[in-house]
Amino acid sequence: MENVYLRDNESPAETYAFALVVFSIVPYLGILFSLPALAIAAISIVTNKTTKTKARTNSGILFAGGAILLVQVILWSLLYFPPDSSR
Repeated sequence: MENVYLRDNESPAETYAFALVVFSIVPYLGILFSLPALAIAAISIVTNKTTKTKARTNSGILFAGGAILLVQVILWSLLYFPPDSSR
C-alpha cells in the first residue's frame, strides 16, 4: 500500500514543518505553531544533506513560516496596543 502522507523524497521533519506552517495560518492561535515550524524547518535545512529541490522546499517552508509569524505578531500587537483614535 502506498504511503499517502510522505512522498518518497520527503523526510518526516519536512512534513511536520509543513503541517505546522499550515496550522499557523489560524489567526491569533497560529503564533503557537509558527515558532516550532521555523525551528523544525531550520534544523531540517542544517542537518540534512539535501539536494537543490529539497533545500528549496525547506527554505520555502522557512520563509512561509517567517512571513506568517510576522503577520501573527502584527495581529497580536493590534489586539493589545490598539491605535489611538481619539482625535
